[in-house]
Amino acid sequence: MSHGDLVASRGHGVRFYRHDSELVGTVVPWVLDGVRGGRHVVVLLTDQHLDAVARALEDHGVAPGREYVARTADAVIASLRGGPEGRVAREPFHATVDALLGPDRAAARRAGHEVPGVLVVGEPSAVLWRQGAVQECLDLEALCAEAAAEVPLDLRCVYALADFDAADLDHLRQTCRGHTRVEAPESRPDLGIGGVTSTRGVGVVAERTEVFLPVPQAVAGVRRLVATTLDGTPYRRAAPDATLLASELATNAFVHSGGAPFRVTVAAGRRHLRIAIEDGSDDEVRLAPPTSDGESGRGVAIIDALASRWGASPLAGGKVVWAEIDLV
Repeated sequence: MSHGDLVASRGHGVRFYRHDSELVGTVVPWVLDGVRGGRHVVVLLTDQHLDAVARALEDHGVAPGREYVARTADAVIASLRGGPEGRVAREPFHATVDALLGPDRAAARRAGHEVPGVLVVGEPSAVLWRQGAVQECLDLEALCAEAAAEVPLDLRCVYALADFDAADLDHLRQTCRGHTRVEAPESRPDLGIGGVTSTRGVGVVAERTEVFLPVPQAVAGVRRLVATTLDGTPYRRAAPDATLLASELATNAFVHSGGAPFRVTVAAGRRHLRIAIEDGSDDEVRLAPPTSDGESGRGVAIIDALASRWGASPLAGGKVVWAEIDLV
């Protein structure tokens, strides 16, 4: 998907990035495409990111205040906090949006009319998350989603993937589900969130855990996680079956998670390999014959054929699907 495709879309999207340079390399083409397409472009980033984006845009003859509106994320957050206890609230949110759109577009928005050609790239939600104001972040995302649904706008949030290293999975799910599009970093979109942990305990040779974004590339990332876990153990011979099994489990999680991230744990014990995927769906996993179009039913059949045993258990906010392969 090209940067132009992203800008042309409407709704409330989120793009994760790994490094500041990647954020700049993502935002600059969005702004350029928006400006060249005659859009009203609004950029809301931290001071550091605003400066970096402005410097890069200057090379293209595009300047803040002339071709696009630029505001610091901190200033926007301050204007949003007009509710009880100084929290983000609905009235100041809409007042802030109107101020950023300008009088004519604001009047059209309030009247429920089409507001053509508006692109907003925002980091205030990410700043709130980084500050530990998780509920405010979620509240702001909900208001943005509501605004994008009421009047066609192109709202794009950017988050540093590193900010989610120790994040609660449920809150991360809420963040992703609050957007109509979730996009992984362009650099290695198959990699999971957070550091991979390895342990060697009683009955465990190696164990690794990662959280993956709900994107198609995550399936390849889960295969890599399984292969990496088995590498260096006496059980590398099990890798072909294990990676295929993991691929089907991950595909099931991606398809049925409702646009939510999922957690994968791979544990190579002394007697068996266990792959467990915690997703955000409470849909029952059951063995069923493939449909006539071949689009459904094959994955669980493959899991049943490859696994020595498998099952699913309900969890708060979803379920965990697990499968084991005997190694001895």
